[in-house]
Amino acid sequence: MKKENAKSDYRKIFMDYYRIPRLSSKYVIHHIDKNRDNNNIENLLLLPMNLHSKYHSVSNLPDINVSRITNSTVLAWKSSLFENLFDTLQECSKWVDYKECLAGTMPNIHNIILED
Repeated sequence: MKKENAKSDYRKIFMDYYRIPRLSSKYVIHHIDKNRDNNNIENLLLLPMNLHSKYHSVSNLPDINVSRITNSTVLAWKSSLFENLFDTLQECSKWVDYKECLAGTMPNIHNIILED
């Protein structure tokens, strides 16, 4: 049985570990391995809510039966899908770098400033 306050637990774990006194609701704490019970700090990543939503929308696509679609349509669809996935992962990688910045192991090379 999950604890009722599990959501706030991993948010608090992240904030306490990186000494973030306040975190706007514009941000979510993402579980990298998609296991919401794994609250190890290595598994937690701060992401803006809109990027988090985009990540899940492009990474959790269902299999689509394309037997009636032409090859050129499939190629265009796959190209668009991979482009969106690549762009999203590239944006997420900036937040991985920011986590390293919070840990003090690299500078804030993307100039990320958390909004209130």
